[in-house]
Amino acid sequence: MKKLLISCLLFGCFISYSQENQEAVKFNKNEIKLNMLYFILGAVEVSYERNLNDYSSVGTSVLINTNDSEFWDLNYAITPYYRLFFGKKPAQGFFFEGFGMLNSYKEYQYWSYYNPETDYYFYEESSRNMTSFAIGIAVGGKFTLHEKFVTEISGGIGRNFINNSEYNDYTIVPRFSISLGYRF
Repeated sequence: MKKLLISCLLFGCFISYSQENQEAVKFNKNEIKLNMLYFILGAVEVSYERNLNDYSSVGTSVLINTNDSEFWDLNYAITPYYRLFFGKKPAQGFFFEGFGMLNSYKEYQYWSYYNPETDYYFYEESSRNMTSFAIGIAVGGKFTLHEKFVTEISGGIGRNFINNSEYNDYTIVPRFSISLGYRF
């Protein structure tokens, strides 16, 4: 009886085993994007992304500061990244991102001196350009229109590991984007 039951189960497994032959969905693999959020804030960030398959992509972003105000102390950033998508459409929907960021920023140092003879305080300020490297994570969503135009919203943070000092305000670096782009 056991042999008959095992034989029937094995026969049922072999008959019920079927393999769907799905054709891969064809989609354009390259994207170029402009971060509109940073553009409004006075910097230009352009990204190139290559979709490896339906669920992952790699890319790099280059950010250059075009505004010399004290609000924006970042000089430039080069950010390679890897994304893992969780959407049903190819390289779209919710994603998780891991990134590295080579960045340069202005570091300010302030000193104050008190002269007891004149009863005045003297203030000095100096700045220097610092370069650091950060590793971080981000999450976001990507959507396409007519399989060509791309919109993307993402946000994340990273931590600088080089040149951290007591004067450094850039221990944590942000990574935010509201991007528009083209898939080709």
